[in-house]
Amino acid sequence: MTLAINILLWLVVCVLAVIAATRGRVLLDDGLRAGVMEFILLLPRIGIGVVGSGFVAEALPNAWIAPWLGPESGLLGIAIATLGGALTPGGPVVGFSIGAAALKSGAGAPQVIAYSTAWALYAIHRLVIWEVPMMPARVVPIEFGIDGRRRWARIPGLLDIEIEGIQGATPDGESWIDNVRHFVSRRLAAARASRGSYRDHGWDWNNAGRNGHYAPFDWQGP
Repeated sequence: MTLAINILLWLVVCVLAVIAATRGRVLLDDGLRAGVMEFILLLPRIGIGVVGSGFVAEALPNAWIAPWLGPESGLLGIAIATLGGALTPGGPVVGFSIGAAALKSGAGAPQVIAYSTAWALYAIHRLVIWEVPMMPARVVPIEFGIDGRRRWARIPGLLDIEIEGIQGATPDGESWIDNVRHFVSRRLAAARASRGSYRDHGWDWNNAGRNGHYAPFDWQGP
């Protein structure tokens, strides 16, 4: 199984190298240089982690690992492993080494998978020292709503916008403007703002009573 995985990974590398070569020799050389440098930098750390995991495995009390993280520990063991993974600081050399050591000491495969996944996704230390400081200055709820011809968006204390489509030929339908040169849609509904306030960043707008538009659109992020 291990040999098959290694062969598959090398095949992926070869395919990527061929793709890079078809796009230019410079791209291939840059990718090869970056890969070699990463390999040189990570090899000592991986070696330390693998050797260290052996010592950690010997130091871990097997009498504790089997009952709490062993194959028979069930959902409780998975929950404990998940919590332990979320609380484990450090990079992949630390996280994977502890997981490998636990596996050698009698932990079950589901529990080790839960530990590694929690370390990768829910690491508390990364949340505190990296993700929270990178978040915006404020985190606010945003409410969007649709009711018949009414459309609204609200951010408490900052934004309160509501527009209503102008009734068309049918009582339950709005009037549409076709063949317009707009970046959202070529077809826009004619509407009027019943509320339109925005107060933030030194701005204080009130567009209530002014015209507005809405249209269905399909947007996908990167």
